[in-house]
Amino acid sequence: MRKVYTHAKLVTMATDVYASDGYSCQDNQSIAVEDGKIVALGHDAEVLDWPSQSLNGKLVTPGFIDSHTHLVFAGNRAGEFEQRLNGVPYQTIAAQGGGILSTVKATRAASEATLLELALPRANALIRDGVTTIEIKSGYGLTLEDELKMLRVAKSIDQHLPVNVSTTLLAAHALPPEYRNDADSYIDFVCHTMIPAAAEQQLADAVDVFCENIAFSVEQAERVFAAANAHGLKIKAHTEQLSDLGGSVAAAKAGALSVDHIEYLSEADMQVLAEYDTVATLLPGAFYFLRETQQPPIDALRENRVPIALATDFNPGTSPFASLTLNMSLWQGRTDPEDGERGLRLHQHIQALSDESPRAGTVLFGFACDEGVARNKGRQGAALAPDAIRQALANLAWHQCPPLFDGGTIACDDGDLILAQQSLSAQIANALPHHNVLTLGGGHETAWASFQGLSSYLSRHLSENNQRAPKIGIINFDAHFDLRTPQGLSQEGSSGTPFAQIAQFCQQRDWPFHYACLGVSRTSNTQALFDKAEQLNCWVEEDTQMHTDALPALKTKLTQFIQGCDYLYLTLDMDVFPAASAPGVSAPAAYGVPVHVIEPLLQHIFTDAHQQAIRIPVCDITEVNPNYDRDQQTSRLAARMAWSMLHASPTRIDNQGE
Repeated sequence: MRKVYTHAKLVTMATDVYASDGYSCQDNQSIAVEDGKIVALGHDAEVLDWPSQSLNGKLVTPGFIDSHTHLVFAGNRAGEFEQRLNGVPYQTIAAQGGGILSTVKATRAASEATLLELALPRANALIRDGVTTIEIKSGYGLTLEDELKMLRVAKSIDQHLPVNVSTTLLAAHALPPEYRNDADSYIDFVCHTMIPAAAEQQLADAVDVFCENIAFSVEQAERVFAAANAHGLKIKAHTEQLSDLGGSVAAAKAGALSVDHIEYLSEADMQVLAEYDTVATLLPGAFYFLRETQQPPIDALRENRVPIALATDFNPGTSPFASLTLNMSLWQGRTDPEDGERGLRLHQHIQALSDESPRAGTVLFGFACDEGVARNKGRQGAALAPDAIRQALANLAWHQCPPLFDGGTIACDDGDLILAQQSLSAQIANALPHHNVLTLGGGHETAWASFQGLSSYLSRHLSENNQRAPKIGIINFDAHFDLRTPQGLSQEGSSGTPFAQIAQFCQQRDWPFHYACLGVSRTSNTQALFDKAEQLNCWVEEDTQMHTDALPALKTKLTQFIQGCDYLYLTLDMDVFPAASAPGVSAPAAYGVPVHVIEPLLQHIFTDAHQQAIRIPVCDITEVNPNYDRDQQTSRLAARMAWSMLHASPTRIDNQGE
């Protein structure tokens, strides 16, 4: 079977291509696939006369490597989950006979055939998630016979599935019952019997040890490292997961490939990891399931130039997630399983957007862009906003809003704002036949891309149905008009020009320009901009006019504005709020409009549009700048506004037969 996939965002390990994110990432690439294998990339693929399919800007990467799993085991530990949700520490669960030792009992009792039968679906789940190489540890046998049994099962997986397997002997995972209160004797057995046997039978590529207060000491771990080195096996370590014991430094000095978990790693120890080029492996699944409060020091690791990896830590007790992309996800938060469906939060409701998404809903796009703000001479940092808002939104409660899909983030990495806006607008236009869209900017240059996507969709729809030019009501909550004229020979826009660009677009196509700007600051907009708004017949409400007593009149005006519209486009620039509520923006408002005024107006817009059968296909939230935020205050407020939009009205999609 032959096929060419076009319009892909292609990530490769090439070093000769510009890469702002530390790897080579190229937009609008083609990929030729023959019989399940990539045979050509880029221009070479484009010239092949094969059937093609557009990926619409989706990311294509090399196969993932899951470098830390405990894939081979028997039994389950579901009974421990409720204890953790109720705050029982892992140490207490282990002391009560749970934890690793409960899995040891079940695994010892299982045959190799049974363990393989159980392991294959787990490995297959990782493969479906894009993983092509899996590291698999032993550690649930804790006897010579059972540890080697686990390694043989792990070694055989790549004979049944299309995946590369690396095996690790983790005999020093826990103290077995046979050696209770005699850890030194067990470590001697590991070093003098288990490691030599695994090396001689070529069952292990590496040796691991759990160096922690509830497991083995630094001195005991060092003995394991020495034995591994003596037998030519590589070294890994579970360290600093529950306390700062010093195991990471010992592992690094012994030549370890990686130290894993490391939530309690000190900055001094990070410098040692950097010196020895030891990888710090983050395991968010375990952190999440254990409900740890000590977060891994990611920023400090980056500052100290320590290489970082991410893995699932898939295991039956503390990270039962056979999904590397889930561990990479921003959509994580609290769980309340005892409340069933009525206890769900948005991170449990949202799904990745796919061509098979069955029900109409709302698609979230991110627009990671600072270019428009930079051109408008503002404070940069809005490119960080999509992820910050997603993180804040993830843990908010779900109250039966329509289906929610994440369509990913479009980034403007190379200063080509026009190309980035075109990419976002294409994604929006492709989503609108089936879903509504909420875009998380970026600066307010996002608005031009949002409108382009809407107009592209409507132009196609109107042409097919021979309808008149649409009347799109644009409602912008903003301290600024953003009606500046694009400058330069190329007339390129900025975060201050989107509605001037939209007005020009409408004029050229004889579409009505129906624009409301609510929350305008007279001190931040020149008289020339007020004059331009008047010339364009815009509805303007200044921030000083928007207070609680004015809500009834404002709602009446909104109803009048909405009447006669075919569609609404709603955009919220976060600098409309007072600086006390939204400090993390490019231009904080000295006065601003309070949330207890804006939120009721948002709800009124959705309710009124629904009553008048007017679709709101596109919304966006822009100008959050995490660099200047305080305790994620602005991101949280933006998430609250997004939550209100998502829950305000049932999703309505045009009946187009598409």
